[in-house]
Amino acid sequence: MIPVRVTEQEHAQIKANAVLAGLSVSEYLRRLGAGHQVKARFEKEEKRNLQGIGTNLNQLAAYANKGFFNERPLLDILEQLKKVLQS
Repeated sequence: MIPVRVTEQEHAQIKANAVLAGLSVSEYLRRLGAGHQVKARFEKEEKRNLQGIGTNLNQLAAYANKGFFNERPLLDILEQLKKVLQS
């Protein structure tokens, strides 16, 4: 195990990139660390949409962890995610 410190923004980006590649975060980082090129399984526009959704979801999780929670934004993000995945 190799512990790595990243900012919340970097963590969200890594998670989004792993999702785009269809990999777990661990597998995504292992492949990058081994020098493999990791390709997204989505088109550029889908990738942008998913990254934006991932960032929004990460921000909502941070608010929820601080005790602030409103389910409406979360439902909106889930709806956006469904649209991207169904296209």
